[in-house]
Amino acid sequence: MHFNKLSTFAKKNIQGTLHFLLPPPQRFAVITRGRTGSNLLMSLLASHPEIRECGEVVGEWQLRERAVKQAILEMGPAAYMEHSFRRRGLESFLGVKMLYRNFERKYAERWGVKELPKVLDYLQAHRDIKIIHMKRRNRLRSLVSGKIAAHTKQFKLVDKKQPVKDIQLELSIKECAWIFERVEQFERKYEEIFRDHQYSEVYYEDLVAHRERECNRLLEYLGARRRPLKTRLLKQNKRSLPEVVRNYDALKSHFAGTEWGVYFED
Repeated sequence: MHFNKLSTFAKKNIQGTLHFLLPPPQRFAVITRGRTGSNLLMSLLASHPEIRECGEVVGEWQLRERAVKQAILEMGPAAYMEHSFRRRGLESFLGVKMLYRNFERKYAERWGVKELPKVLDYLQAHRDIKIIHMKRRNRLRSLVSGKIAAHTKQFKLVDKKQPVKDIQLELSIKECAWIFERVEQFERKYEEIFRDHQYSEVYYEDLVAHRERECNRLLEYLGARRRPLKTRLLKQNKRSLPEVVRNYDALKSHFAGTEWGVYFED
């Protein structure tokens, strides 16, 4: 009899037996900040038949769901993270995405889940969880991307016909400098936190320019079979920075000769 024609009860029994017989899945966590291309990465990995990505398990969209927040409060952050890594089918790889801010005390207090930073303790304690640290070299582009997404309320684009407003921005020198420095601090912090884990970095720019190479490298790192990975996600902003940022020239002039000047070499 075809598996799909079996009763739900029978399917659960068969899957339960298979789960018992199969080796435990390889778990991984993508650690990153907003607007680095992590949605692109996760959608690519999710297209692999042996990989299930569990999403941003304690992200803002998740915590807006009363049931999710209540589960975290009742189970505790560590148990909830363990629960998020549960196998649902016959997948061999399970991954979550965590933004830097998800680990911070202010974030936990904002959402009324004070013990939320303990998810970081959980990840640190389980060194079998492989870490993928996703970064974006051009922090100005990341800042601009975040501003556009917040303005348009479009954080993912999957429909070519879906309009993306051609907005323009004006950025202050103070905001840019603060973001540039803050991101560097966070990147160094989490490099150090996960130094004893199996650890790999991927840059958005490399993933876009050399998708097949980077995807194959990450699949090899995880231990998954190589195969073409696909995504429905589309690039939201195709304009150059000078087209988007009104005071681009003034910013470029200010940061010229500094370590941040490289962000203005479009």
